[in-house]
Amino acid sequence: MKKFDLNLIPIMIRDQKLTKEEAVKRLALFIQENHKVFLIQDTEIDLKSEVILRVLEKGLHVLEKYDSAYGSFFNFFYCFVQSSIHCIKRRNIEHALTEYHNITEEIQNYAQIQTSYSTINYSQFQKPKIPYRYKPIDAEAFQIACKSDKYSIKEYISNHQEQNNPIKTKITRYAPYKTKKILLVLALKSAYYIKDEEIKIICEICGIEYNILLDVIQSLKAELIQREENKRKLESRRNKAYFHHKKYSNLIFYLKDDDDADSKIKLERLEYRYSYHTKSWNSINQRMKKGVINIRPTNKTVAEILGICERQVSYYIKNVEELNCIN
Repeated sequence: MKKFDLNLIPIMIRDQKLTKEEAVKRLALFIQENHKVFLIQDTEIDLKSEVILRVLEKGLHVLEKYDSAYGSFFNFFYCFVQSSIHCIKRRNIEHALTEYHNITEEIQNYAQIQTSYSTINYSQFQKPKIPYRYKPIDAEAFQIACKSDKYSIKEYISNHQEQNNPIKTKITRYAPYKTKKILLVLALKSAYYIKDEEIKIICEICGIEYNILLDVIQSLKAELIQREENKRKLESRRNKAYFHHKKYSNLIFYLKDDDDADSKIKLERLEYRYSYHTKSWNSINQRMKKGVINIRPTNKTVAEILGICERQVSYYIKNVEELNCIN
């Protein structure tokens, strides 16, 4: 251990015998040579390195914040180092818990992931292409395009009939005009998810120009960006709550058999936090199941584009739901 009175540093800076940059380097060197003063053991090499790095990064700020009216510089700097050690250890523990959580989740989901990858049909992947530049929605032009009678839905379905496809069989029982409206409502409500190939098929069935429907769908997608961001934030909250639910569950598991008095107090705190985060996780899951944030346009928006009322949009959606009930 090399002795050096850290309380001299503010005086030397004041007397211009030492610059602040030089003082920061001297503080880092002091930790390097006297780390045991700060309760850093010889085996904690990584911790010592991180503390020194933190001093080099924030040393100037520490020197500017020091006020001699509140005590000696050594006490002030010692508190800063101890706070840094606490933050580093807490961050390392959080990182270790996150890694443990990720590994256990991957192990549990391995079979499901393996099944999902085995069912991928790589031949159906769309080839990369230049992003489509859409035009703003022209609701009137789209409504005129939808009034075209150059379509025959039953003929299309009969020419593309797949074996054991009950939906195609059921939909032929509807009038062509009604079927066309159902397809258009579904296409617009699914604007965020619909693929180009599906848009082409709908255009072919309904006798609508591909670019017209594509413009409308791309415009709707642009309006759904905020909904996407809101959903991402909610999912992030759900994932964070689930992580804490698993973290406190594991900590409770390791402490539940310990009869030590301190352990029992810790166990009560952990159980409270476990209950809180579990409740939060389940609550957000229920909200998401109910569709609290759906990335799809409203019935009012779809109605305005198609030139019909909202009740008609709801009616056509209900017809789709009933397709699964027709025998």
